[in-house]
Order: sequence, then structure tokens, then C-alpha cells
Amino acid sequence: MAWSTALGDDLTGTWSALRAGRDGFREVPFDRPLRNRLAADIPGLPHTLTAARRMHLLTVRTVEASLKDAGAAAADCRLVAGTSFGALLDTSDDGDPAHPGAEGSGDIATGGVGPGPVDPVPVDPGGGPPPYTWPRSVAEELGLRTPVLPVSSACSTASDALSAALTLLARDPDTPVVCGAADVLTPAKRLGHTALATMSPDHIRPFDRRRDGMLLGEGAGFLVLESPQAARRRSARVHGRLLGAGASNDGAGLTTPDTTGAGVARAIRAALREAGVTPDEVGAVAAHGTGTALNDLTEARALNDVFDGVSGPPVVFALKSQLGHTLGATGVLQTIALLLALRDRAAPPVAHLTEPDPALHLPLALSGSDASPLPGGEKPCGLVLTLGFGGFNTCLVVDSRST
Repeated sequence: MAWSTALGDDLTGTWSALRAGRDGFREVPFDRPLRNRLAADIPGLPHTLTAARRMHLLTVRTVEASLKDAGAAAADCRLVAGTSFGALLDTSDDGDPAHPGAEGSGDIATGGVGPGPVDPVPVDPGGGPPPYTWPRSVAEELGLRTPVLPVSSACSTASDALSAALTLLARDPDTPVVCGAADVLTPAKRLGHTALATMSPDHIRPFDRRRDGMLLGEGAGFLVLESPQAARRRSARVHGRLLGAGASNDGAGLTTPDTTGAGVARAIRAALREAGVTPDEVGAVAAHGTGTALNDLTEARALNDVFDGVSGPPVVFALKSQLGHTLGATGVLQTIALLLALRDRAAPPVAHLTEPDPALHLPLALSGSDASPLPGGEKPCGLVLTLGFGGFNTCLVVDSRST
């Protein structure tokens, strides 16, 4: 497994930074009014490149790193890759007008980097790369099997990509699946969340009484999913197991969740049921934790419902407080962090959290402390929870044990 984040792309180093409570936010310049210029962008991925080119480079390097980590051959694997909007909102035939300062014409065919080889992201007659061409170009460059499976379900995209990969693997256990998602920071997203007032004017602080919005980030994460038999045959390094997934759509509104939490609770229970896991076996929850008033309340009510009466309830942590809201990539970054948390039996603190909201009855990994220990006993499993615009609720159940 591999990730690319605002805190780095090394698994060990980035995990250490997360455990220490560090964040990757900085002021990212922009020439128009924004609710907040703070964002968690990727070091070494220049904003002078077009959004499409940045998206491609970010995905290629992260998929390649995941294959290397797994010791898997690209030619043996198929790709399931997701994004929310990726570069689609910031791409046009006549350049990249929403991104002042981009090099070259911004035409997708040249990648906006001036004369040179044709960019591997093809041009679509409609004016931007359709969802299929972006992962296909990645697969072709790395020699992965085609066709690829693209996924897009707002901020639940990465979780749904892993869920789709699990389904594919069940049907074809001899073909490993590289699965995950990527998303990049773009002008349209920054302007959009400013207009929606979902962006905090101050700082993101999930599950805090004083929370007032999220901050954007960018990133990518990919894992190699294969059957236990295939992993044993090649003596693969195993980080954990994806036991099950569940989803629901509460359809409360385009951007507003069903604040009763009932839809999210349905997704959690469906995932636990598919995994054959009870709430008593869950030691940690990688929460969606956007830091917006309604999302955090919805998530809190769902978790309270599912874990009501559980002895030694799971510890909740929220990566967006450190890596920003990476939109389509969020679920896979949470999955990787959760596997590491279960391995070390410690969760990273929720950065900038000072006044925990009593609406959440589960323990939070508190800011200002080292990683919070997970509950003892037989609690080997964890949940990844994502809530997307349009009512997309997805839950994954993972186990850090290899067997």
C-alpha cells in the first residue's frame, strides 16, 4: 500500500508525523477572494502544471509505489481508480483560465507544459477527460491490465473503489486489484467550497464544539488487494484484510446529510454484517470528520447508535484535521492510516481539537497528546467511514491481522 499526502509519501515517516499530531496545511497563493487560503497540498507537485497533469503524475507515482510495496507485478493486476472531480472542473480546450500562471496553453493534449511529447491524458471531444481516460492512461503507462474500472461517488469515492475491488476479487480471485483514488487541489474546488461556505474561515477542527468548516487538501492512496491464497503462494507482505463493505444513500439533499444519522448507521451495519464482525470487535474508527456542523453531528449520531452499550467503545480519529479534505481520495487515506493504527494499537490525535463535542459519545483521539491507545481486549477490527455529497454513505471493515 502507498499514499501521497501533504505530510509526505513515505509510509513510516508520514505515519510518525500523523501520530505526532502534525498537519500539512500552508497558505497556497490564489488571486481571487477565498474563505481561507490554507490548504494541504502535495510537496513537489507544482501548481504551474495543469490540474490534469498533476492528477496523472500523482496517480502514477502512488500506484507504482503500491505495487512496489506489495511486490506485485503490474502486468498481473487490474486497476480500480476513483476521483471526485479530479481535474474535470478545471480543464478546457482553450487553456486553464481558472488556474492563472499555468505553463503552456493548458491543453490536455500537451499537459500544459509547453512543447514536448503528447500528454498521456487524452482529449475528450466534450472538452475534458472523461472519468475513464484518466485511469486508463495510468494503466497503460504502468503496464496494468485493461480495461480499468473508474469510480466517482463524491467524497465516498475511494471507499467505493475499495468495495468494488473486493467484489471483483470475489469473482476473479486469481487477478489482484490495485485499488484506490486520487484528487488534486484546483481553483474550481477552492472557489466552490468558498461559495458553499463549507470551508472554515479559521481552521478545521473535527468534532469540536467550535467547528466551522473544513479545509481542502489533495492526495492519493492505493492498495493491492488479492486473495489470501494468492498472497500465501507468493509469500506477500500483508498489511491487513478488507473484510467487508456497506453503503447507503439517504438522499437528503445535494450537499446536506440526513442529520438523524440513520442512513450512515445503515451503511455501518451493512458493512459489519458482510464482514461477520460485531460492534464489540471494533477498536478504532477512521471517521469522515469534515469539521462541518451537520456532517460531524450526523456521523456522531450514527456512531452513537451502532456502538450504544458496547464495552470499551472504539477510539475515533479524523485525518482531515491533518491532511485536509482530500475529497475523492479521503477513504483510502483513512484505510491506510487505520491499518497502521490497528497495527500499533494507537490512533493519531485529532489536530486542533480543544473542546470535544459531547454529541459524540465515543472516545476521541485528543489533540495535544501523542497517539491515543486503542481499547484492549479482542478488538482487532476498525471502520472507515465516508459521507459524500448527494447522500453517499460508505463503510469499510478492516482487520490488521494477516490471517
